Amino acid sequence: MTTISLSGTVDPVRALALKRQLTELCATDRPRIHIDLRAVDDLHLSGVNSIVRALVDARARAGDLTIAAPASGPVRRVLRLTGLEGTLES
Repeated sequence: MTTISLSGTVDPVRALALKRQLTELCATDRPRIHIDLRAVDDLHLSGVNSIVRALVDARARAGDLTIAAPASGPVRRVLRLTGLEGTLES
């Protein structure tokens, strides 16, 4: 499993770098990706889009993507509103 740890604000510039990294990881067979957002203060929509695309791509290749997020706060709320809360690790 590959873990990507992010912190601070995931703005459009950082989201583009994340998208590139996730695209590369999803190009492998059975990609298993874990994204740690526990230190992220603000998750821009472009970051959410990158994560959703990677989730779809990983599952299409018989892999998976999980997310670690804060127990509460704006990042957790964004994940809940976008339907990504189901990808959170237990």
